[in-house]
Amino acid sequence: MEKLSRKVTRSLVENGNISKEYEAVYQYALQSVLILGVNILLSLLIGILLDRVVYCIVFLCAIIPLRSNAGGYHASKLLVCYILSFISLISTLLLVGKTDLFWIIALAAVAVASTVFIYVYAPLDTKNRRLDDEEKKRIGSKARRIVITELLAGFLFLMVDVSVSCMIWGAVSWCAVGFIAWFIERTVRNDGEDEKE
Repeated sequence: MEKLSRKVTRSLVENGNISKEYEAVYQYALQSVLILGVNILLSLLIGILLDRVVYCIVFLCAIIPLRSNAGGYHASKLLVCYILSFISLISTLLLVGKTDLFWIIALAAVAVASTVFIYVYAPLDTKNRRLDDEEKKRIGSKARRIVITELLAGFLFLMVDVSVSCMIWGAVSWCAVGFIAWFIERTVRNDGEDEKE
């Protein structure tokens, strides 16, 4: 993706469509769009193959805005990122249709715990994008509104379609897993830095 976005933005600069000054910004934006676009297309393909397209769309509509605002673990390699994304999607899609009461109560409890976790700690920044206090306040407020809305939407959909609730709560729960992975990565990185000193 990086090579393609670099090639396209280089071409845009050479053709005079964008200024050399903004080449890096355009390259980053194009690369981000390509990564997200490919992820969405492959996710929809998985939804089609599993005959659960609607539930796939529900999952994507829940996880993308939450993850974009709340933050969490980011794999250093794109392939690892895709694999982790697809594991979360496929495992959640495979749970569609489970409607026994114990399962719903367990998933609701995990979603509530995940919501609290995200509410308290959002947003998490990355080593590549540090957030200043103003950004943390603004983005954190948005992330908290999204996670509360999604938790409540999951409860409301229990009256309509339990599987939709499962997909929404699955997205919230996977976002919390990303938080846990972020904390583990940070702890390991800090321990490694302490050993170097």
